[in-house]
Amino acid sequence: MIVKFNNEELKELLRYADGPFGEDNFKSFMAEVCARTDEDTGEADLDRDDYSKIELYKAQGFGDALDKVFKRPLGKAIDQFLG
Repeated sequence: MIVKFNNEELKELLRYADGPFGEDNFKSFMAEVCARTDEDTGEADLDRDDYSKIELYKAQGFGDALDKVFKRPLGKAIDQFLG
Protein backbone atom coordinates (compact mmCIF):
# COMPACT_ATOMS: atom_id res chain seq x y z
CA MET A 1 0.00 0.00 0.00
CA ILE A 2 1.35 3.42 -0.94
CA VAL A 3 1.45 5.93 1.90
CA LYS A 4 2.31 9.60 1.56
CA PHE A 5 4.15 11.33 4.37
CA ASN A 6 3.72 15.06 4.91
CA ASN A 7 6.78 17.26 5.50
CA GLU A 8 6.67 16.87 9.27
CA GLU A 9 6.36 13.07 9.11
CA LEU A 10 9.08 12.83 6.47
CA LYS A 11 11.41 14.95 8.59
CA GLU A 12 10.80 12.65 11.56
CA LEU A 13 11.37 9.53 9.43
CA LEU A 14 14.60 10.89 7.96
CA ARG A 15 16.08 11.11 11.45
CA TYR A 16 16.64 7.36 11.07
CA ALA A 17 18.17 7.48 7.56
CA ASP A 18 21.68 6.62 8.79
CA GLY A 19 20.53 3.66 10.85
CA PRO A 20 21.73 0.10 10.35
CA PHE A 21 20.33 -2.17 7.65
CA GLY A 22 19.45 -5.84 7.88
CA GLU A 23 19.14 -5.98 11.63
CA ASP A 24 16.04 -7.07 13.49
CA ASN A 25 15.41 -3.87 15.46
CA PHE A 26 13.46 -0.62 15.40
CA LYS A 27 16.24 1.61 14.04
CA SER A 28 16.98 -0.80 11.22
CA PHE A 29 13.30 -0.97 10.28
CA MET A 30 13.04 2.82 10.17
CA ALA A 31 16.25 3.12 8.12
CA GLU A 32 14.89 0.59 5.63
CA VAL A 33 11.61 2.51 5.30
CA CYS A 34 13.67 5.68 4.73
CA ALA A 35 15.53 3.98 1.89
CA ARG A 36 12.22 3.05 0.24
CA THR A 37 10.71 6.52 0.61
CA ASP A 38 10.78 9.00 -2.26
CA GLU A 39 11.95 12.19 -0.56
CA ASP A 40 10.52 14.35 -3.36
CA THR A 41 6.98 12.98 -3.15
CA GLY A 42 6.99 11.62 0.41
CA GLU A 43 5.64 8.30 -0.86
CA ALA A 44 6.60 4.85 0.35
CA ASP A 45 5.24 1.43 -0.51
CA LEU A 46 4.54 -0.49 2.70
CA ASP A 47 3.68 -4.17 2.71
CA ARG A 48 2.16 -6.60 5.20
CA ASP A 49 5.54 -7.25 6.83
CA ASP A 50 5.94 -3.51 7.46
CA TYR A 51 2.55 -3.36 9.18
CA SER A 52 3.50 -6.35 11.33
CA LYS A 53 6.77 -4.69 12.32
CA ILE A 54 4.97 -1.45 13.19
CA GLU A 55 2.69 -3.38 15.54
CA LEU A 56 5.63 -5.31 17.00
CA TYR A 57 7.69 -2.19 17.68
CA LYS A 58 4.67 -0.40 19.14
CA ALA A 59 4.34 -3.28 21.61
CA GLN A 60 8.05 -2.90 22.43
CA GLY A 61 7.57 0.73 23.47
CA PHE A 62 8.21 2.66 20.24
CA GLY A 63 4.58 3.74 19.81
CA ASP A 64 5.16 7.48 20.14
CA ALA A 65 7.98 7.50 17.57
CA LEU A 66 5.96 5.34 15.18
CA ASP A 67 2.83 7.46 15.56
CA LYS A 68 4.78 10.59 14.64
CA VAL A 69 5.61 9.01 11.28
CA PHE A 70 2.88 6.51 10.45
CA LYS A 71 -0.37 7.34 12.28
CA ARG A 72 -1.86 9.87 9.84
CA PRO A 73 -0.64 8.39 6.54
CA LEU A 74 -1.61 4.83 7.46
CA GLY A 75 -5.05 5.93 8.62
CA LYS A 76 -5.56 7.86 5.40
CA ALA A 77 -4.32 4.98 3.21
CA ILE A 78 -6.62 2.49 4.96
CA ASP A 79 -9.60 4.85 4.65
CA GLN A 80 -8.95 5.20 0.90
CA PHE A 81 -8.52 1.46 0.51
CA LEU A 82 -11.77 0.67 2.29
CA GLY A 83 -13.56 3.43 0.41
